[in-house]
Amino acid sequence: MKQLDKIANQINQLAQLDIFKNTRKVEYVEARSLFSVIAYKYIGVNLIGIARYLKSKGKHSDHSTVLHSFKNFEMYAKYTPILYVWLEDIVKEVDDIKFQQKQKLVTHKVKQLTEKNLVTLIQLLEPIYEKNKLDLEQEILEEQKKSKILANNR
Repeated sequence: MKQLDKIANQINQLAQLDIFKNTRKVEYVEARSLFSVIAYKYIGVNLIGIARYLKSKGKHSDHSTVLHSFKNFEMYAKYTPILYVWLEDIVKEVDDIKFQQKQKLVTHKVKQLTEKNLVTLIQLLEPIYEKNKLDLEQEILEEQKKSKILANNR
């Protein structure tokens, strides 16, 4: 729960509000939605866990409220784009973010790109992709050599 506390504090500071306040004002709803997305998608806390956490901090909540909040994040961020900036700032500071969550964050960022930026990104990624492909081919060759050596020693 320390990680959720840290995230909640960061959101409270960025939004200059208390996400645990029982209000339906738009800025609070959007900030709680950001919290739900980070907790669920990037930390891996389930909906019930998020609801319990919010309740423990004084915010009336249940799993369906958290689900609604999670599902509406993209719409909120469409009209309040700073939510995307906050999402990226907070997620990159998460200590034990898993590989799949990092991929989700990159995918999320790619969806925000214009066509021109996407072409630039592809050009930047191509050398990295080619290097990884060569490294993988090298690993396969080394494994094949080891297998042959072991087979010959039998």
